[in-house]
Amino acid sequence: MSPERSAPGKAAAPGRSRCMDLQKLKIFLAIADARQISKAAASLGTVPSQLSRQLTALERELGGPLFFRTGRGMTLTELGERILPRVRSLALEYEGLQQDIAAGTGTLGGDVRIGMVPSLVPCVVVLLHRTVGELHPRILLHITEGSSSELDAWRTRGDIDLSLLFRHSRNDLQHEEPLAQVGNYLVAPRGDTLTRAGRVPFSALADIPLLIPGAPNGARLHLEQLARKRGIALRVALEASTLSVQTELTAAGCGYSIMPAHAARREVQSGRLQAALIDEPDLLRTITLGVTTVRPASAAVREVARIARTIVQGAFPAPSA
Repeated sequence: MSPERSAPGKAAAPGRSRCMDLQKLKIFLAIADARQISKAAASLGTVPSQLSRQLTALERELGGPLFFRTGRGMTLTELGERILPRVRSLALEYEGLQQDIAAGTGTLGGDVRIGMVPSLVPCVVVLLHRTVGELHPRILLHITEGSSSELDAWRTRGDIDLSLLFRHSRNDLQHEEPLAQVGNYLVAPRGDTLTRAGRVPFSALADIPLLIPGAPNGARLHLEQLARKRGIALRVALEASTLSVQTELTAAGCGYSIMPAHAARREVQSGRLQAALIDEPDLLRTITLGVTTVRPASAAVREVARIARTIVQGAFPAPSA
C-alpha cells in the first residue's frame, strides 16, 4: 500500500482532515448570531438536527468545541471567539466574489448592509429601497440604525458595508465622502418667544435648559467646543440620546433641543414645535458616506453607494468647499 493513502481505521491525512467547506462556516456564523440551534436552523431554512451534525463535523475538523451548550442556548468558546471575525470576513469576501461574478454577466445581486443615523432614515430609506429594488431586484438590502459611534464601530469591523452619518468637522472624517451639509435648529414648544423669529444667534444658547445627547457624542462635543471658544456657559437640563425622547420633552416644555434641519422641519410640521436656525456662527453638520475597508467593495456595494449618494445629494444642499 502506498504511504500516501490511509489504511482502514487510520486517521486521514492532515491536509484532508483540515478541509472545511463554506456551508459549515455559514452554519457556524448563523449559530453564533442566533445563539440557539433552533433559531439558526429557522434562519437557514433547515432542521436543527442537520445543523448539529454539521457543527459537530466542523468542530472535529478544527480540533475543539466552538460553543458551550447551556440550558439558555449557545455561547462561544475561546476557540469560537478567536475564529469568528476571520470566518465572518471570509464569508463576506466569498459573497462579494459571487456578486462580482454576477456583475460580469450584467446582473447585480447579493446582500448589502447599510447603517445610518436615525434622523436620516425618513429622508433616505424609502427611496433607497424602491430605487435599488427597481434597478437591481437581486440585491437584498439590510438596513439598520445606530449612532455615529456605533456605525463607525460596525463599519470598522465589517459588520456593515456602508454608513450614512453626520460629522461636525472636516477633521472628523474617517475615510468618508462628504455628501451634503445641513444647518442646526434650536427647537422649542409652539409659542416660544426665543425661537419665534426663525433665527437665533449661537450666543442665545447661553444658560437656557438644553436637552442634548450625552457624551461621547459628536454633536455634543462640537457644541461644547464652540461654546468654550465663545465664552458661553451651556446648561444641560437632561441628556437624551434619541430624537424621540428629545421631541417629547421639548413639546412638554422641559427645555430646548438642537436638531438638524430636516428633523426639525418634520417636528415643526407636526404642529407641536417651532424651530429657529442657529447662526452667528452657523452650526453645521456634514452628511458623509463611508465604505468599510475590511474587504474590497463588491459591485453591488459600489452600486448601492452610488444610489445612496444620489439620493442624499438630491435631498440636501452640496457641502461647501
